[in-house]
Amino acid sequence: MCFMKNIKLGYDFRDSQLLEAAFTHRSYRNEKGGNVDNQRLEFLGDSVVGCVAAEDLWKIFPEADEGELSVKRSSIVSGENLAGYARALGLGECMLLGKGEEKSGRERESNLADVFEAVVGAIFLDGGYETARKFVSDLILSNREKWSLVTDYKSELQKAFHKRNGSLPVYETEEAGSAYEKYFFSAVGDGSDIFGRGQGRSKKEAEQRAAKEALESL
Repeated sequence: MCFMKNIKLGYDFRDSQLLEAAFTHRSYRNEKGGNVDNQRLEFLGDSVVGCVAAEDLWKIFPEADEGELSVKRSSIVSGENLAGYARALGLGECMLLGKGEEKSGRERESNLADVFEAVVGAIFLDGGYETARKFVSDLILSNREKWSLVTDYKSELQKAFHKRNGSLPVYETEEAGSAYEKYFFSAVGDGSDIFGRGQGRSKKEAEQRAAKEALESL
């Protein structure tokens, strides 16, 4: 199986069933039968990734306040970056997907982010927190050059709007997807024209992306 041969984790699982579960999308479980998919591992991995990111940032930026650290952490653990980690590790090609999901789901950002978090959760259960911490931290630190680009785009857009005409940006954000896999779509403008659109796994992420696009268009 692909998940036993081609992934680049740098970690050997003692319990291979945990690794298989991490790659099992619920569409595959529903189609093939069984009781296991990667949603519970994703839930666990999400907490581990957030904790490791917070710890690394706290150590590296001793003078940063809570707000600055929160913005940096939000970027590091965004769906876009988590999906990037998954691509770098070759996780997408190893996901177990149902036939319908196979058509477009292997490169879908949300699926890649989810499988990365699930793998982290599996490593945590199989090897303990320190093993999972090192795995996540090595990826975060290897992408440190991006940290200087982390910006609170919503705040920057608000400043730009105020300077331009004294108004505030108007966001329209909608939720889509299922209870297990939510997406948020956001558009930002001046109330009549749309200047930017964004999609994310959370309302905050979608609005930040919309604000970033709006700033680029002004």
